[in-house]
Amino acid sequence: MTVTASAGRRVRRVGAGAVLLALPAAAVSVPAGPVWAAGIAAVGAPSAPRTPTATAGDRQAAVTFTAPASNGGAPVRSYRVTAADLTGASRGGQSATSTGTAGTAPRTSATVTGLSDGDSYTFTVTATNSAGTSLASAPSNRVIPRAPAPRDPIADKYTALGGARSVLGTPTSGEFAVASGRGQNFQRGSIFYTPGTAAHEVHGLIAVHYRALGGPAGLLGFPVSDELAVRDRVGRVSLFAGADGAAVFFTPRTGAYSVHGAILAHYLKVGGPLGAVGYPLSDERGTTDRVGRFNFFAAGIMFWTPRTGAREVHGAILGRYARLGYEHSRLGYPVSDEYAVTGGRRSDFAGGTIVYRYATDTTTVSYLR
Repeated sequence: MTVTASAGRRVRRVGAGAVLLALPAAAVSVPAGPVWAAGIAAVGAPSAPRTPTATAGDRQAAVTFTAPASNGGAPVRSYRVTAADLTGASRGGQSATSTGTAGTAPRTSATVTGLSDGDSYTFTVTATNSAGTSLASAPSNRVIPRAPAPRDPIADKYTALGGARSVLGTPTSGEFAVASGRGQNFQRGSIFYTPGTAAHEVHGLIAVHYRALGGPAGLLGFPVSDELAVRDRVGRVSLFAGADGAAVFFTPRTGAYSVHGAILAHYLKVGGPLGAVGYPLSDERGTTDRVGRFNFFAAGIMFWTPRTGAREVHGAILGRYARLGYEHSRLGYPVSDEYAVTGGRRSDFAGGTIVYRYATDTTTVSYLR
């Protein structure tokens, strides 16, 4: 039996015969069977891809492989990687396809997603060209996808700071639970962590004072910053999450003290350590009438009550206010910060005012009643 093909044309063998792919310009007779006439090439499916290698990830695996030894006489258009779940066969079958573009062969790699962490998988690969799809490759190596190990924020922070060469020095403890978070101690400080505050270091005399106030389990809570330099290059400060916002300031002259809550908010509003009252000289304290709170600063005092809010008093006006008895005097608590008036400065109080005059370097007290 013979089939007819065009001279110089390519034909594809189908079963025991051949398919005519072009109308003949000049017909020739070609014997059917395994022997083909010279110049007439058969196109078949590729051979199987080779040596698939899998690398597990989190609920996925990356699979690389080698192209087939034979493309079957036509370029490979795509590869398909299919998973076999050896733990639970019913959960297998996930696949990924690598497809080439015009003039570009498909990549010999693909990532299969949708896998189950903890299950064991192998992968096979098929290749497809214009004639069909290859047999599956041999199975890949066995892999088990797993979620990434949780990172250790304290260890990461310590490394980022420079490890043993950092300001903290070498560890003196392992990690430990504290309040709602974790901590670790070092030669010259500590690192504390919660998911909400992240990991931050506290060291030196600020760390000493912080621990004296209860550390993370105390009023100040967990740190929300590393130790920072103040813009005057004299002081240092660490910020904390507790007490509606808190800070511990330090200078070699004043030592380390905390400021927090509404007093801290107003202190920062009026310039903080670079403002009129300077660095703190005390932690926040309660007044003896149990109504107010206050902090001493290097150049002033800041008072707070629920009715008056936080206000500062400083300089010559503070000196006169102190001689009168502070909040226990007829003036009571301050209701304004010090402000400029013609020829001087003034502070208002619940029961009156104090005015300072530049010309005479004196203060005058006026009462409302």
